[in-house]
Amino acid sequence: MESAPIIHWFVTATLAFVGIVGLFAPRSLMRFNAALYRAAGQAKNERRAMAESQVIQWRIGGGVLLFFGLFAVFYLIVQPMLTPTE
Repeated sequence: MESAPIIHWFVTATLAFVGIVGLFAPRSLMRFNAALYRAAGQAKNERRAMAESQVIQWRIGGGVLLFFGLFAVFYLIVQPMLTPTE
């Protein structure tokens, strides 16, 4: 049974990590996003990134990312077992 390349596991871990943070600590991602806008000199977008309405959007996005991350883990582990070998 051949294992998946390391880049697949890295992408999967990144999706799952951002998904978990998005679900349980969305304000930390909002602050990070606002800091990126501040670094680019976009004050209006920085204020929008910290808006209260963004919390629910980050939670929804975190759930979606976590779903894709867990699906990718399942796919990377189970798919090689289902592939016939000669």
